[in-house]
Amino acid sequence: MGSNPFAGMDWMQRIADSHGQHVVTVDEAQAGKVDIDTHVTGATCFLVQIYRAGANVSAGAVVTLADGILNVADGAAATYDMAAGDVIMYWVW
Repeated sequence: MGSNPFAGMDWMQRIADSHGQHVVTVDEAQAGKVDIDTHVTGATCFLVQIYRAGANVSAGAVVTLADGILNVADGAAATYDMAAGDVIMYWVW
């Protein structure tokens, strides 16, 4: 059996992660997508919430993660439509 990276009280400190927030610019909103470089190239998991004027508008957003780049984009018609000033809060690990 291999070692368990989640064993012990300090397991969270041993996981490479990145977290933060990104405010959508006018250009990003017009393009309908944002690429956030998290600098965690080995990351395979993410948690994203998008807020507009204090309300969660995450439903319908298309979010992917590859090579440490978190991609957030408009959803299908009548779902998430990115706007300047949207706050994207993220955690990748």
